[in-house]
Amino acid sequence: MRSRIEALAERRLALVRSSDAHRAQLGATVEGLHREIAIAETVVTVVRGVRRYRALFGALAAALLLFGPSKTRRWLAGAAALAPFAIGTYRLAKGVARPQESDDSSGGAP
Repeated sequence: MRSRIEALAERRLALVRSSDAHRAQLGATVEGLHREIAIAETVVTVVRGVRRYRALFGALAAALLLFGPSKTRRWLAGAAALAPFAIGTYRLAKGVARPQESDDSSGGAP
């Protein structure tokens, strides 16, 4: 009985050593592909962004073709400078069009 337990323990140690060797080999393979996987992940993210905002990218491509890169860049810089004001105006107009309901917790007393 004792020899069977020892044989199983030796087999387990051999399997653990084999597993460690396979894990190291797989790690070396994946490490070599790490850069390629990161590039592929970036490409997938960019493609998803383009698909989500295709009208925006189409307008940008048309502007580049029509006006050239320098005028398009200046126009985008001006639009980026005005964006916070446009967003604030939109939020203000949205709040004026639909005023917030007040929470009157005083029970109707003035």
